[in-house]
Amino acid sequence: MKRLLVLALSGLAAYLLVGCGYKYPMPPISEGGLPPESSYVHVATWDISDPVDLEVGRDNLVYVISNGQVLKCYGNGQPQEDFYTAGLVDPISVSQAPDWSIVVADSGDSSIKFYDLDGNLIRTVRDSFLAGVTGAVMDEDYRIFAVFGAKDLILLIDTAGALIDTVAHYGNGIRDVENPGGIDLEGGLLGVASTGHNWVELLSIYEPYENMLHLGGETHDGDTLPGYFLEPLDVSIDANGFVYVADNGNQRIQKFSPSGEFIISAFSKDVDSGFSPVKISVSQSGENLYGIFTDGVTRRIEKFQKAIPPGGGGGE
Repeated sequence: MKRLLVLALSGLAAYLLVGCGYKYPMPPISEGGLPPESSYVHVATWDISDPVDLEVGRDNLVYVISNGQVLKCYGNGQPQEDFYTAGLVDPISVSQAPDWSIVVADSGDSSIKFYDLDGNLIRTVRDSFLAGVTGAVMDEDYRIFAVFGAKDLILLIDTAGALIDTVAHYGNGIRDVENPGGIDLEGGLLGVASTGHNWVELLSIYEPYENMLHLGGETHDGDTLPGYFLEPLDVSIDANGFVYVADNGNQRIQKFSPSGEFIISAFSKDVDSGFSPVKISVSQSGENLYGIFTDGVTRRIEKFQKAIPPGGGGGE
């Protein structure tokens, strides 16, 4: 009888262990025997060819630029049947506005295009000064922040295409940019990856566009230490104010608290093979983190999920 009871309990324990391990990713174990706080684990690699940019929407769908179109994907990487192609020439960035419209910067015809959730083209903003646009986000006042990587410039424009202001331009000081990469907007803050400076800034979105948070040190040298960057290419901010940086030169994604403290790093599943992040986006809750990684030849999307500590519950 005792033997049967032991076997039954052993079977139950094995079932629970396998079941939990399958349903929820478990965090890596640190030297102290406990999981690092807020660690992320790799959970999937998506089968989407040649991704250029991606955005986790407020609707928890993931919008991906691939092969000249914008795919609307579920969290498992499966695209919905509808996708965005109308009017697109060479789309280079995608974001979702507070009104849930989809904003696409199209370098092919120097424009910024807006789509509804059914993929219908709403409007196109086009002007000669938009030549070289590499990214765009829209705030709740329907103002567009457009970034120009090669021009070392971030401009503020309205939906009619009129220039409102210059938010940042070339320079070597705080609030200046050099070869700016990706931008993100959340909670009245504009996150900017200043690739040439090896730092990331969060600016207030209203004049005088004050620097509210500076990450990566105040020199252009960069570093491999936690909290420093080598050629950061993109930035994403979740609804709680946590900041995520695609630290390309160090082959990692770094996460920071709203006050700027380094928290944790996430890595490609093939970091030893030279895969580095070039684009990132995080869900509003911060539970799911997505990145486009490349080894210089192949580009792919990898999904990470915040690890569940022992005794913890499920995520989104």
